[in-house]
Amino acid sequence: MAKKRSRSSRSPRKKSAARRPSSRRPEERKVIKLKPIYEQVGRTLVQLRLAPPSDVVRGAIERLEKCRQDIDDICGPTMAIPIVPAPPA
Repeated sequence: MAKKRSRSSRSPRKKSAARRPSSRRPEERKVIKLKPIYEQVGRTLVQLRLAPPSDVVRGAIERLEKCRQDIDDICGPTMAIPIVPAPPA
């Protein structure tokens, strides 16, 4: 028969705290993503194009198309603006 170890002589092991997985890599945190805004403007344009035409609707469509074009010009295909810390003065 095998010898049994006494548990009282050993202190109970503490489990280490579970590490929360990082939801984003550090380099991803330094970016402002404009794709959700770009997509929302696109969905709104679809709704406006289905609305009865009026001067207000045409003006809104024109401005929102310009807005989407500006976002595209600023961000390019990434639809993100990198944030770079200001250099020390």
